[in-house]
Amino acid sequence: RLRSLRARVSLFYAALRSGALLAFCAGSYAVAVVTEARESEPEADKERELAAVRALLLRGFLGGLPLAIGAAVGGSAWMTGRTLRALEAVVRTAGRLGLERPGERIPCPAGLTSEVEGMVRALNEALARIDRAAAELRRFVGDAAHELRTPLAALMLDLELCLQRPRDAAALQERLGEALEQLGELARLLDVLMTLARVDAGELPVQCRPLDVESLLREVVAPYEALAAERAQRLVVQVEGGLKAQSDPLLLGRVVANLVDNACKFLPANKLVQVLTRRKGTQLVIAVVDNSPGLSQK
Repeated sequence: RLRSLRARVSLFYAALRSGALLAFCAGSYAVAVVTEARESEPEADKERELAAVRALLLRGFLGGLPLAIGAAVGGSAWMTGRTLRALEAVVRTAGRLGLERPGERIPCPAGLTSEVEGMVRALNEALARIDRAAAELRRFVGDAAHELRTPLAALMLDLELCLQRPRDAAALQERLGEALEQLGELARLLDVLMTLARVDAGELPVQCRPLDVESLLREVVAPYEALAAERAQRLVVQVEGGLKAQSDPLLLGRVVANLVDNACKFLPANKLVQVLTRRKGTQLVIAVVDNSPGLSQK
């Protein structure tokens, strides 16, 4: 119990009050000794009077000591009560925290000391940041599962059909080639997801350098030309030659790849997907344009 704040404060104030009482008694006795020394009385009378003073001070010290200790304990308990209740609330809340209680916060009643109030606010801000990070993690996992579910299901279905139906070598080679293309799409999708995860975690710093825009866009769009052709879509890149930009090629390429992938995935057959560039003052605008019906506002 001596490790608790209340016990330490109580002991400190008890020792302080006891020391003050002892110092008062010692000072009073010293004054009595000086006063008796200045008086012209027999030594026996002086000693008798000093003995009476000592007895009076001793009774006062012994009588005042319990009062001083009681006042110290009561005062320290009153002073630390609100602070300790706040700290106990911090401990209780921390013990209940978990992903299943995302909105849990530490109460901050009025009247706390500025130090404890600042600590509670800092902890609540930290909890809010943790909640946001957990929500982002859940969203990322959900998006990743959603993106991977469809191509994995299609690949599994193709492989099951290959096993169930006898095929000649040419047909089997064709189906294996399609499965390999699907695996390539999954690999690109996983690469995109890992890149986004590293960006969100701050582990992928932006590294800007001069870029040839046309070369970058054609390199990014090239893997999706086969996908567009398979879906009877047209994928066109219309970029001015010689355009330069200052950007991170990896991150910029991922943004354009995501837009092109979504356009090819959700656009009906016999539609056009265009990757265009235009100048806007000192800025270069890259746009992926399609004439899809768009998303419902509901």
